[in-house]
Amino acid sequence: MTNLLKRIKANAQARNTNGAATLELIALSAAECDKSGDWTNLAWIIALGSGEASRLKAIVSAIGYDVKADKKQPTGLRLKKSGDDGDNNAARFSLSYHVERKTSFRSKALSETHEDGDVIALLVRESKAWTIEGAAMALAKRAKKEGVSGDVAAAAMLAALKEVYNAE
Repeated sequence: MTNLLKRIKANAQARNTNGAATLELIALSAAECDKSGDWTNLAWIIALGSGEASRLKAIVSAIGYDVKADKKQPTGLRLKKSGDDGDNNAARFSLSYHVERKTSFRSKALSETHEDGDVIALLVRESKAWTIEGAAMALAKRAKKEGVSGDVAAAAMLAALKEVYNAE
């Protein structure tokens, strides 16, 4: 049993008071799955969620995994990456944002439900539809809040754009 799986099982026993740790374990397990392709830790988080499994499943689905029942698996679940990585970037960014702030997975901050049923908190609350302007504004506000100067933030954004567009 991996250390991460040990933490997941221990957290499941203390879940009634440890919602922030559960959200962090989802983020760590998703990162591990991205590296190794092993989705079992995410499945265990949902399976051990008892009465809160549907909320945990919704969060895992929002960050890019299809969750299906599978009686052959010890967890009773099978996960598969869904969609393009670019489709899930906003949800992953939102997840890391809330992990950083030690938000509980039960928090109302994660309760914005979108038309596709995924549970995801948006940094840009004014708009339900993603726009480049809204994303840029959210990044600028976050950089300012974190004490990053406008010149440094603009240079970092420009460097990221060049990296992405020159890679094509």
